[in-house]
Amino acid sequence: MNLKKDIDKVMDSVDVTVDECMKNKILERTTRAGKRKVFYGKTRIVVVAAALVLCISTVTAGAGRISALWNEAVAKISKTNAKTQEKMVQKGYADVRGTEQSDVKETEQSADDVISARNNGISVSLKQTLADRYGIRIYLDVKSTNGLKLTGNRLFEDNDIYFDGKKIGINEGAGFVEDQYKISDYEHIYELYSIYNKATDIEGKEIGIHLGNLIGGEKKLDDDVLVSGNWDLHWAAKSSTESKKIPLSGSYQLKGTVAGKTRYTECRLKTFEISPLSFRLTYECEDWNHISKELEYSAIPLKVVMKDGTVYARGTKDKVDEDHVLGGAGSNTDTEELSFFDEYVLDIDNIDYVEIAGTRYDL
Repeated sequence: MNLKKDIDKVMDSVDVTVDECMKNKILERTTRAGKRKVFYGKTRIVVVAAALVLCISTVTAGAGRISALWNEAVAKISKTNAKTQEKMVQKGYADVRGTEQSDVKETEQSADDVISARNNGISVSLKQTLADRYGIRIYLDVKSTNGLKLTGNRLFEDNDIYFDGKKIGINEGAGFVEDQYKISDYEHIYELYSIYNKATDIEGKEIGIHLGNLIGGEKKLDDDVLVSGNWDLHWAAKSSTESKKIPLSGSYQLKGTVAGKTRYTECRLKTFEISPLSFRLTYECEDWNHISKELEYSAIPLKVVMKDGTVYARGTKDKVDEDHVLGGAGSNTDTEELSFFDEYVLDIDNIDYVEIAGTRYDL
């Protein structure tokens, strides 16, 4: 009997990838560990079991490293597992350069990249971004060292995002994420997003962030200035333009009321594009300008079905839970609907099919 073959068989049988480097390390710790007599029976089983433990522990350690790539709060907010986190970093959607940043620099000491700033007891540091060619979400760590709690109704009065010195967003927003994701009462994650006015490759562009005056109230958000000051960051953007796009057929009727009369507009479906972070649905609608202001909420039916059976759809009426409602910040015009997801990241390699206006399309 050959012990090396037994160990090889064990390593090949586990549900992980064991590369040659890892195999050699395991063999060095077992069959190659000096000259020895090889005993079978219980000793052989122990050695083979040890190889399996080494294999699994090595992979587990690697999985922990992968999970640590993302900011912990961002991973929880988007419910993104370690495998998808790694894929998002590898493909360029996720920029995690700030996850290990600890030194806070004054913005006046500007270098090529300034990803931290502090003013009047408030420190702001870049933690992570998620971006494709339709939008970006920026996650900042905000820390108070002046005794001010950051939970509840808090907001920066100015929230500006620039790309190479220009604004390209048609839909922007900002705010602290839910208190359940806080690091402490004095340290919290602040999110900004920008939805672009057209498909844009921001890779390599300089992102500039300007935050001004921290405001808020105990019971409601108002214009009371809690901490005055400015916080300015800038760095080179990382993003991905990769997506999946399919042609569509058929049409869908939207309903509205004009001058007291019910009217319909026919939308001829054209294309559907999806990335891990957004979707874009294009169409041509008749009489849109006449009817759009009076349209009832009757969005074009849309479902995304994953290979494991998970369904993302328009709303809970489609028999999905709130975590799988398909949508987010975006825009709707006479030619397209754009949505940038806010509570999940989709592994588009694991999409089985999409269903649009009742018709199934395989990706």
